[in-house]
Amino acid sequence: MKIVVTDFAYNAGGWRVERHPRFLADLTGDGCADIVGFGDGGVWVSVNNGDGTFAAPALVVTDFGYTAGGWRVERHPRYLADLTGDGCADIVGFGDGGVWVSVNNGDGTFAAPAMVVADFGYTAGGWRVERHPRYLADLTGDGCADVVGFGDGGVWVSLNHGDGSRWLAGRQAPAPPGRPHRERRRRRRRFR
Repeated sequence: MKIVVTDFAYNAGGWRVERHPRFLADLTGDGCADIVGFGDGGVWVSVNNGDGTFAAPALVVTDFGYTAGGWRVERHPRYLADLTGDGCADIVGFGDGGVWVSVNNGDGTFAAPAMVVADFGYTAGGWRVERHPRYLADLTGDGCADVVGFGDGGVWVSLNHGDGSRWLAGRQAPAPPGRPHRERRRRRRRFR
């Protein structure tokens, strides 16, 4: 056993589980997992050298971080998934206003974040980490991940057009996760 990166750790870099999610995903399409960390200042990457060692960490996006963007583990899930079918993981974050995406450039760097769906967010839609899991999975067989959310009223889907920037809602303007249930309950009370 040996240390291959002196960062992304509790003492080496000051990373904390409750503040800084870290993932392994292929960012360059070479079949080797790279290190991705959502730190205070944004997204940090250490590209795999292909021999079990990694390049020095580099700040690749100045957003999606605890300080840079105000992202919180308890409110804003962040994932890595291939949105464009190129074999390279892209960044997807569920922020206050909806779904944010940074498309991978293929070399471990990313385009600037863009909001692609104004729902599935803490404020936009009322989605909560402890009640409403959200995932990324290819639902259409095109090799590009789509959004799936388990809300209060059922399963919600937003389909990706394959470029990571254009999405279709499973329903037009989905209601907040708890709203349909509350509205039904109110109607029943009125007619009693």
